[in-house]
Amino acid sequence: MGTAFPAAATELESEGVSLWHSLIEAVAPDIIVISIAERYLRRIEFRSLTPSDTIWRLDRQTPYKVSAKWVEITPSKQSLLVFGRAAQKPFGTVSDRKKKEMGAGIKEHYHAARR
Repeated sequence: MGTAFPAAATELESEGVSLWHSLIEAVAPDIIVISIAERYLRRIEFRSLTPSDTIWRLDRQTPYKVSAKWVEITPSKQSLLVFGRAAQKPFGTVSDRKKKEMGAGIKEHYHAARR
């Protein structure tokens, strides 16, 4: 089991990246909120339209930052890609109350950019 798993995981990851991109193109969301390991963020292949910028921050001993940038999903569709690092689960080190504040900050950033 030890040697087969890494090969299977690599294959699933490769197929999963392609499937995720196809899904995003089909759904064409206005906002994409992801909480993944940062190394996976580099696998997102949509063209960046703006630099990534911190849009929400939780100040604590180890600050938690949420960043966003505009990406081109298709030639006629732009989406706000929002990223926060994951722990054991998405946004796992942020309390539910703070997640609501984060969501309000994301919404505010999106609407301010659309004006």
